[in-house]
Amino acid sequence: MISRSKATAKIVLAHRLKKSKIDGKQAIQLRVIYNRKPKYYGLKCSVLEEDFQRIQYGKVRGDLRDLKIELQEIESKANAIIRELEPFSFPRFESRFFRPRGKQNNAIMYLQQEVKKAREEDRIGSMKTAECALKSIQRFSGKSMLSFEDITVTWLKSYQRDMEFRGNSPSTVGIYLRTLRVVFNKAIKDGVAAIDQYPFGRGKYEIPESRNVKKALKPEHLKKILEYEPALNSRESWARDMWLFMYLCNGINSKDMASLKYKNV
Repeated sequence: MISRSKATAKIVLAHRLKKSKIDGKQAIQLRVIYNRKPKYYGLKCSVLEEDFQRIQYGKVRGDLRDLKIELQEIESKANAIIRELEPFSFPRFESRFFRPRGKQNNAIMYLQQEVKKAREEDRIGSMKTAECALKSIQRFSGKSMLSFEDITVTWLKSYQRDMEFRGNSPSTVGIYLRTLRVVFNKAIKDGVAAIDQYPFGRGKYEIPESRNVKKALKPEHLKKILEYEPALNSRESWARDMWLFMYLCNGINSKDMASLKYKNV
């Protein structure tokens, strides 16, 4: 049995009495029902009743197809917001649904800024991570504008499923989503996103953690590397020497090794 206290959202056509006297079109509205109380929100578009029926139940082309996609996105967004609101109230729904979508309210733009900042600060690893996260999230969203309101628990779960379907590990998913979480926090600090929109954390969406299984080389394997004799002056010889140097320096980081100078010897 469906709970009557659960809010629902649906795209509907305005009452027939509100037909335009000029062209006979009716306004399209978003209807939200909560505790049996309906509330209607105008969407600034209108169609003939027969065209609306075609949009709802049939196949359409051209402008009607574009309108159908737009209406589906609006209805999907409204229901996603409803699922995030606990408890639900019309004022809270309206503040989320009608929040202005300015140029700053764009997670894609924030990710681009993260890439630029890491590049300027010469943090190559962070830059590469942010670049990969940007490309992945932009591919999934399919657009250059992704508002922070759109990044809900449902959106994040869909993104994770899509990444896993494409063969990505939980570690990769976690790295990209932690980058997204960083820019979300920055948007809240900047006043671009609201704190009640924050979809991460316990009871909301929890970023998957990877199991970091550390594997150690056995003494016999180390002996094989130490005694191996690659071709003189070959790339293989160079790679073996670099590996041995890092090992004998108690596992020095490769970046730190590259920064060593003669005076450090």
